[in-house]
Amino acid sequence: MSMLAADNLFNRYDHAHANNAPGYRRKQRLNASDIMSSRSCPRANLRLTMRLLPIKDPERSWRNIKARWKKDAEGVGEDFASFGGIAAFDALTAKEGDNQGLYYLADGDRVHAVCQVRRLLMSKYPTPALNVRFVNVSPIYDLGLADTSEYAQILVALFSGIIWLSRDALSANHIRFFLKSPGDSQFFAPLRAATPLSPFSKFTIDGALIECSLKEAGAAPAAS
Repeated sequence: MSMLAADNLFNRYDHAHANNAPGYRRKQRLNASDIMSSRSCPRANLRLTMRLLPIKDPERSWRNIKARWKKDAEGVGEDFASFGGIAAFDALTAKEGDNQGLYYLADGDRVHAVCQVRRLLMSKYPTPALNVRFVNVSPIYDLGLADTSEYAQILVALFSGIIWLSRDALSANHIRFFLKSPGDSQFFAPLRAATPLSPFSKFTIDGALIECSLKEAGAAPAAS
């Protein structure tokens, strides 16, 4: 069963945080294969280069994404309209304005996942938190056209993108990440371990909900 290589994620985070070049983190590309262990995920050498970007003109952009995903589903005889989560995202994109906090994870022209990211003040946290919900992935993952390790790569790349957002455009020290299902938590279980290189001061998983707090900038020692 595919699992995260936690130390790889920590090292990559530290490298990005240590680089203070202007605009570096805004332009940082997310290499899922750097996060996944090739030993535990044999197909992680796909070298997928992911970018988490805001959805501009949500209604039109989502329509284009759905058209591609619909083609993927119908190509194997599945009814795309029956996929869970699509209707909820339809409602989000139909709301007026471009400030619904919608993002997509892409590798070139192919969109692998979408989600909503909101920066909120919550009573349980002393500072703002990022609330990540409505995660949807391309039908190729739901239908088993991609194997488990590739699905894990997508979720890990999406989560990594949220970390970059929390350190840049949507500054926040806390993240609440709602997975598609409790079973997806297996890919993030190693992050609960407290290690010197971990970017997290707290990391918990409860069902399909990941809650974590990030260490203050510079608190995690750099990799030697």
